[in-house]
Order: sequence, then structure tokens, then C-alpha cells
Amino acid sequence: MLSQGVFEKSAITELTVPASVKTIESGALYECKDLKYVTILNPECDFFRERTVICKEVIYPETYDCPVPDVAAGYTADPVMTNDPVPDDQLHPTIVYDFTICGYKNSTAQQYAEANNIPFEIYDPDAYEVRDVVSMQRFLLGSGASGGRREYDLNGDGVTDIYDLALLKRKLTLDKA
Repeated sequence: MLSQGVFEKSAITELTVPASVKTIESGALYECKDLKYVTILNPECDFFRERTVICKEVIYPETYDCPVPDVAAGYTADPVMTNDPVPDDQLHPTIVYDFTICGYKNSTAQQYAEANNIPFEIYDPDAYEVRDVVSMQRFLLGSGASGGRREYDLNGDGVTDIYDLALLKRKLTLDKA
């Protein structure tokens, strides 16, 4: 489970949610302003039913304009104040989703992405990209939290190391040819 607020306002740029995670709770990735890519490997992962479970930013209006009463229709209300704090019942924040969700076709990740107009990519565990090389380099240099969004032990020796990086670069070069 990704608990409520576990990565709230963190500086992560990519996250791979393992297949063992069954639930992503409210605000788990709330206001992660540097977030670019989230891969969700459990096709049936349950998302807390809220638009801000995964989001870059939530912008709340600071003020609002009160409607002016229609005096011609007989309303004799006191003068209307503008720029008052926004009442809770009129609070409509702007939610920023400037990132991509990756997951399996017809998964709950795809449903969440589509319901919130978030770009979605279908996860292909056999397709490596330049982004994977960058993630693996960061991991090997100690500046990445994980090896990225997929398995990188390409030579099968149980260790992700520079030899796997060389194999990954070779695989990408051969795939492009």
C-alpha cells in the first residue's frame, strides 16, 4: 500500500509502484511538483476515489467574486463584498497533472488516468527506452531511489551493475537498427 501522503510534496521525478502494492491511498503523491512519470505494475491497484491521489499541484482560489443581487427583481441585500475568502461550498481548485501514468492496458491505472485526463502509456515490460538508460545510470551513480520502472539485471547474475547498463545500451542500439 502507498499510504496517505507517503510522497506528499516530495521532489521525486519518477516512481515505479510494484505489483505487490494493492492500494494507493488519498494524497499518496499529492503535489509532487517534479513528477514526470508514474508506472503502476499492479493492473488491479485500487486508487482512493479522489482526483488528487496523484497530482503535481493543487491551486486553490484565494478569493472569489460574489454575485451582485438583482435589485430590479426585488432583492434588497446589503452591498456585496468581493475578494472575500472562498466559502468551502464554492471551492473549485485547479488540479495540475503534468506527468504520464504508465500501466497495463485496461488496468485501474488506465481508468484513473483517463478519468482525470492524464496522459497514459501502455506498459510493455520487454520494450526498453532511452529513459531506462537514464534511470539506470542514476541508480548506479547513487542518485536514484530504484533502478527505474523495470527489471535491469539483464545478464541474470542477481546484481544490477555497469555490465547490465552496457547490455541495455547494446539492446537499444540493436533494436533501433
